[in-house]
Amino acid sequence: MARYGFSGGLYINAGAFGTPTWVELSNTKEVAIEDTMGEYDATLRSSNGLSLSEPVLRAIAFTGKILADTADTTGYVALGTSYATRAEIDVMALDGKITVSAVEGYRIGMKNFSWNESQGTEDLLHREFSLKPCISANARSRVVITAGAPVYTTL
Repeated sequence: MARYGFSGGLYINAGAFGTPTWVELSNTKEVAIEDTMGEYDATLRSSNGLSLSEPVLRAIAFTGKILADTADTTGYVALGTSYATRAEIDVMALDGKITVSAVEGYRIGMKNFSWNESQGTEDLLHREFSLKPCISANARSRVVITAGAPVYTTL
């Protein structure tokens, strides 16, 4: 079944890791779940001039824009604080809503590496964010929503 981009969900855990309280960041836009592999040049003389590659390190990032709203303590303030203090936040990005079965995504402890603000004359103020995995005591997981609840599988 085809899904629209606006049906995706980006969530921050407002609770403990073992008993998460997921809060949707509904004031975001242009959210992207980036999942790419680094590339190793595996070309050999025996490949007869054909370039060969092998995947190496995997890079996952969640990027997007959030409405600049200092009253939004769970979303805007949390992302800004993560950037300013270099603190980890528990984030889950899904290709649908958390209550819909068969929705997929990732749950990862991340840090915010970007906090840029565009001030176009015809725009509402937004901040661009770039969340990337960090060193964490918590497991990084693939998520599948099953019977309306997230099921985590360690990456």
